[in-house]
Amino acid sequence: GWWSVFQDPQLAAYIGDALTNNWDIKIIAARVLQAQAALQVARSQFFPNVSAGGDLVTSRASQNGLAASSNPQQNYGDVFVGMSAYEVDLWGKIRRANEAARARYLATEDAQRTVRQTLVALVATAYLALLELDYELEIARRTYQARTNSLALTTAREAGGVAAMQDVAQAKILV
Repeated sequence: GWWSVFQDPQLAAYIGDALTNNWDIKIIAARVLQAQAALQVARSQFFPNVSAGGDLVTSRASQNGLAASSNPQQNYGDVFVGMSAYEVDLWGKIRRANEAARARYLATEDAQRTVRQTLVALVATAYLALLELDYELEIARRTYQARTNSLALTTAREAGGVAAMQDVAQAKILV
Protein backbone atom coordinates (compact mmCIF):
# COMPACT_ATOMS: atom_id res chain seq x y z
CA GLY A 1 0.00 0.00 0.00
CA TRP A 2 2.88 2.43 -0.55
CA TRP A 3 0.80 4.34 -3.10
CA SER A 4 -1.48 5.55 -0.30
CA VAL A 5 1.28 8.04 0.57
CA PHE A 6 0.11 10.11 -2.40
CA GLN A 7 -3.43 10.30 -0.97
CA ASP A 8 -4.90 10.23 -4.46
CA PRO A 9 -8.14 8.24 -4.73
CA GLN A 10 -7.88 8.14 -8.53
CA LEU A 11 -4.44 6.51 -8.34
CA ALA A 12 -5.75 4.00 -5.79
CA ALA A 13 -8.69 3.21 -8.09
CA TYR A 14 -6.40 2.68 -11.10
CA ILE A 15 -4.14 0.39 -9.09
CA GLY A 16 -7.14 -1.55 -7.78
CA ASP A 17 -8.47 -2.01 -11.32
CA ALA A 18 -5.06 -3.12 -12.56
CA LEU A 19 -4.67 -5.69 -9.78
CA THR A 20 -8.19 -7.00 -10.34
CA ASN A 21 -8.24 -7.17 -14.14
CA ASN A 22 -4.64 -7.92 -15.14
CA TRP A 23 -4.14 -11.32 -16.79
CA ASP A 24 -0.55 -11.62 -15.58
CA ILE A 25 -1.80 -11.44 -11.99
CA LYS A 26 -4.40 -14.12 -12.71
CA ILE A 27 -1.84 -16.38 -14.40
CA ILE A 28 0.70 -16.09 -11.60
CA ALA A 29 -2.04 -16.72 -9.02
CA ALA A 30 -2.88 -19.96 -10.84
CA ARG A 31 0.81 -20.90 -10.83
CA VAL A 32 0.97 -20.32 -7.07
CA LEU A 33 -1.98 -22.69 -6.63
CA GLN A 34 -0.23 -25.28 -8.83
CA ALA A 35 2.96 -25.03 -6.81
CA GLN A 36 0.98 -25.31 -3.58
CA ALA A 37 -0.73 -28.47 -4.86
CA ALA A 38 2.62 -29.92 -5.94
CA LEU A 39 3.97 -29.22 -2.45
CA GLN A 40 1.03 -31.06 -0.88
CA VAL A 41 1.61 -34.03 -3.18
CA ALA A 42 5.29 -34.08 -2.24
CA ARG A 43 4.41 -33.96 1.46
CA SER A 44 1.96 -36.83 1.06
CA GLN A 45 4.84 -39.16 0.19
CA PHE A 46 5.88 -39.10 3.85
CA PHE A 47 2.75 -41.11 4.73
CA PRO A 48 1.51 -44.50 3.54
CA ASN A 49 -1.50 -44.66 1.26
CA VAL A 50 -4.40 -46.40 3.02
CA SER A 51 -7.68 -47.17 1.30
CA ALA A 52 -10.86 -48.85 2.45
CA GLY A 53 -14.15 -49.71 0.83
CA GLY A 54 -17.03 -52.07 0.72
CA ASP A 55 -19.73 -53.57 -1.49
CA LEU A 56 -23.25 -54.75 -0.71
CA VAL A 57 -25.06 -56.78 -3.33
CA THR A 58 -28.69 -57.85 -3.19
CA SER A 59 -30.11 -60.31 -5.72
CA ARG A 60 -33.66 -61.51 -5.99
CA ALA A 61 -34.90 -64.56 -7.88
CA SER A 62 -38.24 -64.58 -9.67
CA GLN A 63 -41.11 -66.36 -7.88
CA ASN A 64 -42.86 -67.16 -11.15
CA GLY A 65 -40.08 -68.90 -13.03
CA LEU A 66 -39.10 -72.54 -13.37
CA ALA A 67 -36.33 -72.24 -10.82
CA ALA A 68 -38.38 -70.83 -8.00
CA SER A 69 -36.44 -71.18 -4.81
CA SER A 70 -37.35 -71.10 -1.18
CA ASN A 71 -34.91 -68.21 -0.60
CA PRO A 72 -35.78 -65.65 -3.31
CA GLN A 73 -33.50 -62.89 -1.96
CA GLN A 74 -29.79 -63.16 -1.29
CA ASN A 75 -27.60 -60.51 0.29
CA TYR A 76 -23.85 -60.58 0.43
CA GLY A 77 -21.14 -58.03 0.86
CA ASP A 78 -17.43 -57.40 0.79
CA VAL A 79 -15.26 -55.18 2.91
CA PHE A 80 -11.69 -54.44 1.97
CA VAL A 81 -8.83 -52.44 3.39
CA GLY A 82 -5.66 -51.81 1.45
CA MET A 83 -2.34 -50.18 2.02
CA SER A 84 0.07 -49.34 -0.73
CA ALA A 85 3.77 -49.87 -0.45
CA TYR A 86 5.33 -47.36 1.87
CA GLU A 87 8.83 -46.19 1.08
CA VAL A 88 11.00 -45.54 4.10
CA ASP A 89 13.06 -42.42 3.44
CA LEU A 90 16.48 -43.78 4.37
CA TRP A 91 18.47 -41.81 1.80
CA GLY A 92 16.46 -38.59 1.87
CA LYS A 93 14.84 -38.91 -1.56
CA ILE A 94 11.37 -37.96 -0.33
CA ARG A 95 12.77 -35.28 1.97
CA ARG A 96 14.70 -33.68 -0.90
CA ALA A 97 11.66 -33.87 -3.20
CA ASN A 98 9.66 -32.15 -0.48
CA GLU A 99 12.32 -29.45 -0.08
CA ALA A 100 12.42 -28.90 -3.85
CA ALA A 101 8.63 -28.59 -4.05
CA ARG A 102 8.68 -26.13 -1.14
CA ALA A 103 11.42 -24.09 -2.84
CA ARG A 104 9.39 -24.00 -6.09
CA TYR A 105 6.33 -22.89 -4.13
CA LEU A 106 8.21 -20.10 -2.35
CA ALA A 107 9.82 -19.00 -5.63
CA THR A 108 6.40 -18.85 -7.28
CA GLU A 109 5.03 -16.78 -4.39
CA ASP A 110 7.97 -14.38 -4.74
CA ALA A 111 7.33 -14.19 -8.48
CA GLN A 112 3.71 -13.30 -7.74
CA ARG A 113 4.82 -10.50 -5.38
CA THR A 114 7.25 -9.26 -8.02
CA VAL A 115 4.56 -9.20 -10.71
CA ARG A 116 2.19 -7.33 -8.39
CA GLN A 117 4.85 -4.79 -7.39
CA THR A 118 5.91 -4.27 -11.00
CA LEU A 119 2.32 -3.76 -12.11
CA VAL A 120 1.62 -1.28 -9.31
CA ALA A 121 4.84 0.60 -10.06
CA LEU A 122 4.02 0.79 -13.77
CA VAL A 123 0.49 2.07 -13.12
CA ALA A 124 1.70 4.62 -10.57
CA THR A 125 4.52 5.79 -12.86
CA ALA A 126 2.17 6.19 -15.82
CA TYR A 127 -0.40 8.04 -13.69
CA LEU A 128 2.16 10.39 -12.19
CA ALA A 129 3.66 11.02 -15.64
CA LEU A 130 0.18 11.89 -16.90
CA LEU A 131 -0.30 14.32 -14.00
CA GLU A 132 3.06 15.89 -14.79
CA LEU A 133 2.08 16.32 -18.44
CA ASP A 134 -1.22 17.90 -17.38
CA TYR A 135 0.65 20.40 -15.19
CA GLU A 136 3.11 21.15 -17.99
CA LEU A 137 0.21 21.73 -20.37
CA GLU A 138 -1.40 24.12 -17.90
CA ILE A 139 1.91 25.97 -17.50
CA ALA A 140 2.26 26.18 -21.28
CA ARG A 141 -1.27 27.58 -21.60
CA ARG A 142 -0.63 30.21 -18.91
CA THR A 143 2.72 31.11 -20.47
CA TYR A 144 1.08 31.49 -23.90
CA GLN A 145 -1.62 33.72 -22.40
CA ALA A 146 0.96 35.87 -20.58
CA ARG A 147 3.13 36.22 -23.70
CA THR A 148 0.11 37.04 -25.87
CA ASN A 149 -0.83 39.79 -23.41
CA SER A 150 2.80 40.98 -23.42
CA LEU A 151 2.78 41.11 -27.26
CA ALA A 152 -0.42 43.19 -27.23
CA LEU A 153 1.09 45.55 -24.66
CA THR A 154 4.40 45.84 -26.56
CA THR A 155 2.53 46.45 -29.83
CA ALA A 156 0.46 49.19 -28.15
CA ARG A 157 3.65 50.73 -26.71
CA GLU A 158 5.32 50.65 -30.14
CA ALA A 159 2.28 52.33 -31.68
CA GLY A 160 2.54 55.04 -29.02
CA GLY A 161 6.22 55.52 -29.76
CA VAL A 162 7.49 54.27 -26.41
CA ALA A 163 8.88 50.86 -27.56
CA ALA A 164 11.07 49.92 -30.48
CA MET A 165 10.14 47.61 -33.31
CA GLN A 166 12.78 45.18 -32.03
CA ASP A 167 10.76 44.77 -28.78
CA VAL A 168 7.67 43.84 -30.82
CA ALA A 169 9.66 41.29 -32.85
CA GLN A 170 11.07 39.77 -29.68
CA ALA A 171 7.55 39.56 -28.15
CA LYS A 172 6.32 37.79 -31.32
CA ILE A 173 9.17 35.29 -31.08
CA LEU A 174 8.27 34.56 -27.43
CA VAL A 175 4.65 33.95 -28.42
